[in-house]
Amino acid sequence: MKISIPENWDEVLLKDYLEYYKRVKPYLNAEDEDLLNNVAIDNALIHMFKIPLETLKTLDANDAMMLKMEAAKLLAQSTQIPLVRFFTMEIDGETIEFGFEPNLDEMSYGCYLDLAEASKDLWDNIYTFLATLYRPIISKAGKRYRIAEYEGTDFSMIPYFKNAITADIALGSVFFFLNLQRELLSAMMDYSGKTLKSKKGLVSKVLGKTYPIAMEDLAVSFSSLEAILPNSMMLPTYQSTLVSLLSSIKRRVLISNEQNSKELIEIINDEIEKYK
Repeated sequence: MKISIPENWDEVLLKDYLEYYKRVKPYLNAEDEDLLNNVAIDNALIHMFKIPLETLKTLDANDAMMLKMEAAKLLAQSTQIPLVRFFTMEIDGETIEFGFEPNLDEMSYGCYLDLAEASKDLWDNIYTFLATLYRPIISKAGKRYRIAEYEGTDFSMIPYFKNAITADIALGSVFFFLNLQRELLSAMMDYSGKTLKSKKGLVSKVLGKTYPIAMEDLAVSFSSLEAILPNSMMLPTYQSTLVSLLSSIKRRVLISNEQNSKELIEIINDEIEKYK
């Protein structure tokens, strides 16, 4: 059997990631970190590497452990995914380019309400959330572009999204909003209790622009963002680092006492040193 190993999240379909998440979600609050790591890695191999469970059981120890290391590397990238502003998709034989909402300041109230509603149960509504944020590009010049006006979520796009959207698009957009939320919260904390007379404003690294730093302005912005970002929007990943994941695999190798385990331990130790 030929196994395709995804090295980045743009090689994983969102629908496969969601299947992975469904299996891992019950373990996210597990106190046993090794249990969570093992469940996450095994399900990553089954649902994102597309390796049937029956095949996994028949692999020799070396192949199985090396695949688990590759899965650990992929999962460890899940907290460092940038926003994907553009992607193309085939629809009825035509290639259409979609763009992320280019100006959140001018986002329509209806768009904002629909995003807030979809994010109440984000991972069940992720395709609706994305179809609201990403719309066909109608003009583009360099880094500047315009997307179709928002006239309500185009649910006819969702079947196409399900077949084509990769996990990096979803995770990148979620991280974008989470980072923006943290930035605004940090600004509110930094300036809390102070009289703000500066005209320099808050420079947003996320949006690449300057905003007023009056506390009332920040409070309004943060409150609006919180409506789009309830607790359910937190990413469905476990807290372990790559070092923790690899260490968990190492313990499994030691316990298995399989032939060639010494060679595997040396390889894993090398990988751990790379990411410390």
